[in-house]
Amino acid sequence: MRFRVQATLLPFLFATQLGYLAGCAAPTTNPLPATGSGCGSVAATSYGYGRWGDGVAIAVWADTDGGLGAGGGTSAGTARYHGFMTAPTGERIDWVCETAEAGRGKVVVNGTEYDLAKGSLFLVSVTDGAVRQLRRDLSHVTPSAEGLKALARDDPDVAAFVAAARAAP
Repeated sequence: MRFRVQATLLPFLFATQLGYLAGCAAPTTNPLPATGSGCGSVAATSYGYGRWGDGVAIAVWADTDGGLGAGGGTSAGTARYHGFMTAPTGERIDWVCETAEAGRGKVVVNGTEYDLAKGSLFLVSVTDGAVRQLRRDLSHVTPSAEGLKALARDDPDVAAFVAAARAAP
């Protein structure tokens, strides 16, 4: 039995094989640095963060010591971080960050979008919903509980935020 290739398929087959031989492939993006996420508590506050290489891409801090969680992953050259914090009284903070480049991307905190280029540190109040976006270089912050505790101690705005938070009854 013999197979015949119809003439209408020949240009397609030729083009795909030519592209293959020429090394044509789907465009590649620059590989992302190590990413990941974490969360924890300092005094009566909670934080979530996204890792970018040896530093932190985003940190979201809330004035509650209730439940919390954070996660993340990468896909198609983009890192995506997400997390939540809840107060014992039921108030909740949800956040998401997407970035493909250090210091650039979008952040959504409780439905409001922010530009990561305008600040990577967020201080969020669960009681009144106020969000303060602060311009900080977090690339030097070690992505660990110790690194975030040091940020809470050494950054005047975070230290004041932590000091003002009240422990849950």
